[in-house]
Amino acid sequence: MTDFTEIPFDDIRKFGQQTMLDTNLFSVSWILGRFCNYKCSYCWPYAHSDKPDHLELDLYKRTMDEIRFQAAQNGYTSFHWSFSGGEPTAYKYFIELSSKVLLDSQHMTTNLSPGMQWWERWLKATEISRRRSITASYHAEFANEQEFIDKCKFLYANDVFVTVNQVMVQIGRAHV
Repeated sequence: MTDFTEIPFDDIRKFGQQTMLDTNLFSVSWILGRFCNYKCSYCWPYAHSDKPDHLELDLYKRTMDEIRFQAAQNGYTSFHWSFSGGEPTAYKYFIELSSKVLLDSQHMTTNLSPGMQWWERWLKATEISRRRSITASYHAEFANEQEFIDKCKFLYANDVFVTVNQVMVQIGRAHV
């Protein structure tokens, strides 16, 4: 269909992702800032900043409360929080912010750069979350492959759903 005037808008009851249409789950995808501790050669300028640009923790917490309040006014009782950036773990109060997710589910897209002690603290702070998941982006320019694998295994062993995003870099142009 190329003529949008033919869409029967009066007949549409719901619009959205099928898996979420019949639930009371409110999904929040939140870019906390563009700051990243990596400087990947292939990263596009909009997705990265080498200057910390995170806001104050209190503002983030008030925003979470307001999102919950407004969503509850519309019948939503459960939440899924997805944090990304830049690198969300580079925010110095990220663990505290993650602990505010409470019984909700949470996800983050991360380069897994923090050390194991950081991940242990994050696991403890988020242990009451209904579900924790991570998209771990492997960046060969900066990450140590074995450390990255060890962190993935550690998180998975601690009931975190882990998906690995292998970032591919074009070295040369293929000639067809």
